[in-house]
Amino acid sequence: MNITGGDIGDLIKEFTLGMTTKKITVIDKYTVILNSATENSVNIIVTKESTFGDPKPCYIGGCSGQICSDQQGVVSTCEYKEEYACYKSAKCERQQNGQCGWTDTVELTTCLSGK
Repeated sequence: MNITGGDIGDLIKEFTLGMTTKKITVIDKYTVILNSATENSVNIIVTKESTFGDPKPCYIGGCSGQICSDQQGVVSTCEYKEEYACYKSAKCERQQNGQCGWTDTVELTTCLSGK
C-alpha cells in the first residue's frame, strides 16, 4: 500500500499490513491500523498524533475499576467478576491506535487467563 497527503505531502510512503502478522504500522505522525479485510474490501483506520502537547489522559472507571476510557466518571453495573482484580495492577493508557485501553503485559494476560 502507499500513503500520501496530510503532513506526508506528495512523498509516497510504502508499507505492508497483514491480518495475521503486522496489523499496525506508524509512518511519521500517523498510525495505520488494518481493521479488517476480505477478498473484496479493506477497512483501514488512520490516526494522527496530536501536535498540541500531551495526549488526553485515560481514566479508570466502572463499578469494579474494569473500564479504561478517555471519559472521566464512566459507570457500569455493579457485578463482580474475578478477572476484574487483574486490572488493579494493570496500566490504563493510550494505545498505538490512539484509543484508551489496558496495556497488554505478560502479567495481565496471565492473570486474565486464570493461570
